[in-house]
Amino acid sequence: MAKPLIVNARGKHTASVIFSHGLGDSAEGWSFLAQELGSKLPHIRWIFTNAPIQPVTLNFGQSMPSWYDIKSLSPDVRESTGTQKPSDEDERGMLQSVSHINSLVTQEVDAGVPSNRIVCGGFSQGGVISVLTMLTSERKLAGLCALSCYLPLRYKVKSMMTDHARSTPVFWGHGTADPVVRYSWGSASVDYLRDQLKLKHIQFESYPGMAHSANPKELKDVYEWLQRVVPAEGDAKF
Repeated sequence: MAKPLIVNARGKHTASVIFSHGLGDSAEGWSFLAQELGSKLPHIRWIFTNAPIQPVTLNFGQSMPSWYDIKSLSPDVRESTGTQKPSDEDERGMLQSVSHINSLVTQEVDAGVPSNRIVCGGFSQGGVISVLTMLTSERKLAGLCALSCYLPLRYKVKSMMTDHARSTPVFWGHGTADPVVRYSWGSASVDYLRDQLKLKHIQFESYPGMAHSANPKELKDVYEWLQRVVPAEGDAKF
């Protein structure tokens, strides 16, 4: 794995956000979060991860930054049943990426930041990895920030998740006009988290007309959510 891009806290470092980019992107593609939110959240250190370069079946085997292989994006698979067939998902690649994110969590803990002051987040494919990381982490994290993504490995994730995942705060944002990761996939994922996995603290925000991207309203919502789960002083308010 390539080294992450780290933007240090502007003030006293008491919390961390580990954020993962989408397919074909890089850490620099989302570093604007630190630029836009850093002054408002001066206690947060931002760790923007970099996916390994590997072939992606969906893109005719072309090598690019990718957290796992994608064989297809078939609407009838996720929309009709809310699940994917086991053969459709690169479980091995996903779990390797989860292991990498967990190693970054460990580095932050070793640096003196409690795990309950560490947020995992990501966009699209990076969001998928962050969802899986939070659900299976042996540590209680401060929260999950999932943007324009979906829940992976639904056929077995219930048996993989840890008990404390159910009480971890989740922010999930999705544009209603997303042509890549369809809004219905995100909505169905949130329903599954609530109804089947019994997660207690999910804030699901829909952004009318937004495609596969972020917008100022979503960033404002993320900022306000971060203020609640990793406030500058004291414990998280969950």
